[in-house]
Amino acid sequence: MKTNSKLLVASAAIALMCSTAQADYTDGLTNYWSLDNGLTATGSGGIQASVGTVNGTLVAPTGSNPSLGATGIIDQAVSLAGTDETFFSNLNMGTNNAATNVISAIDSSFTLSVWFKLDSVTGYRRIAGIANGSSAQQGFSISVNNDDIQIRGNTGLGGDSAKVGVGLNDKLSADIWHNVVVVFDQTNNVVIGYLDGLGSGTTQESVLGTALLNDWVSGAGGAASNTISGTGTSFGNPTANTLNFGGTSTSRSGMLGDLDEIGLWNRALSASEIGEMYTNQLNGTSIPEPSATATIVGLLALSLVGSRTYHRRSNAR
Repeated sequence: MKTNSKLLVASAAIALMCSTAQADYTDGLTNYWSLDNGLTATGSGGIQASVGTVNGTLVAPTGSNPSLGATGIIDQAVSLAGTDETFFSNLNMGTNNAATNVISAIDSSFTLSVWFKLDSVTGYRRIAGIANGSSAQQGFSISVNNDDIQIRGNTGLGGDSAKVGVGLNDKLSADIWHNVVVVFDQTNNVVIGYLDGLGSGTTQESVLGTALLNDWVSGAGGAASNTISGTGTSFGNPTANTLNFGGTSTSRSGMLGDLDEIGLWNRALSASEIGEMYTNQLNGTSIPEPSATATIVGLLALSLVGSRTYHRRSNAR
C-alpha cells in the first residue's frame, strides 16, 4: 500500500499548528471586556462583553461621575470617580452568571487580568473582587493600599484560616497604566500574583511576609499564606456574590482612575503566557477571539485534504 507522503506532511503540519494554538493564552478565556465598544449607557448591559455572554453594568451612584470612552491602554477605557466613601462608581458583572461561575467552580483554577491607572496612590482602593463583608465569607479581592498591591482569597470554609494571598509593596505609581493578574492555581495549590508581567512564582510559603519572586511576599490583606489547602474549595458563590471592578458591590472602597482590558480564564495561565500577553497589550494588541487560530487551521486542513482528494480522483480518470 502506497503511503501518501503529501497528506502525511500536511497532517503533521496541521497537528503542529493545532498544538501551537492550544498553547495560546486565549485558551480557556471565558469572558473578556475590552471596554472599547458597546458602552451604551449606565445601567444593565451597558458594558458589553468582547468574549463570552456576560454583559456588565456601570454602577453610578448619585454624586459619582464615571465616564465612558476615556483613553485606554488599548483604544478606550472606563474612567471611574467618586466624591466620598459612599459615592463610588464601579463595574458590576452581575450575580449567578457565567463570569461568576468560573470563579466559584469547586477545586478549579482561574485567572483574572485587569489593566488600571490610578489618579492617586493614596488610600485603600478595590481593583477587582467578588464578595465582601465578614472574614468567613467566600470571595477574593485585588486591592491597592497606597502604592502596594494586595491579593487575597477566602474559601469561606474556615474563617480567617481560609485566607490566602500575596502582596507587593512600593511598586505603584499614579497616572501610569499597570497590569495586575491573579492566578488561583488549584493544581499547584498556590495563589500567584503578577504586576506588569512579573509574577510571584509557584513556591508555597506558610509564613506571612516570606519573600517570593520579583519582590512579591506571601500573605496580604489579613492572609498569612499563599498556599491553597484542602479539597472542595472555591472562591465565590454564584448565587450570592457579585463580580465587581473598581469598587465593591456596595460602591465602597472605590477606585479613582481608569480600567481597561479585563479578562477571565477558567484555568491557570503560565508565567510565559502572562508575560507574552502583557507585552502584546502594552504594544497595543488586544486579546483575539478564542480558537481563532484553530478555526484557520481547520479550514486549512479541509482545503489540503480536499485538494489532495481532487487530484487523486483526477489522476484516476
